[in-house]
Amino acid sequence: MRLLELLEYDPRIAGAASKAASGIGQAADKLKGPLPLTAKMQDMETYLAKFNKYANQKRAQEPDYSLSAAFADWAKGIGDKAGIDNFNLKVEPDKIVQNGKPNSKYVRGLISKMINDINAKAKADDKRAPKGGGSGIFKSRPEKF
Repeated sequence: MRLLELLEYDPRIAGAASKAASGIGQAADKLKGPLPLTAKMQDMETYLAKFNKYANQKRAQEPDYSLSAAFADWAKGIGDKAGIDNFNLKVEPDKIVQNGKPNSKYVRGLISKMINDINAKAKADDKRAPKGGGSGIFKSRPEKF
């Protein structure tokens, strides 16, 4: 018995096959849209946009302003806001610009290291913070009211 003959004789199989085919079509439609970004990738895109804006502003004021200097200044400003003295990044001028264009892969790598440092500092700060949202002053001597 061929598959086509089986579908003609048993309406349950035909209905199940139809339902499976429509489910596959719906799943394919869902995949057509943009894939959601992870939190780190969202941070990466945000920081990249901020760096591009910063570099464009600096180059508008001073056209000869190097991209490596712009990145170093921008990273220092981000570190100051996050409470990090130094990201220990080695920004190499010959790698940040290749063939007269910014090297996106290299810049993304530097920003990724920055994000890791910022997240590690935030996690360390969370561990030092007292639990329960209080100031932690009265934990050693409970009062009876």
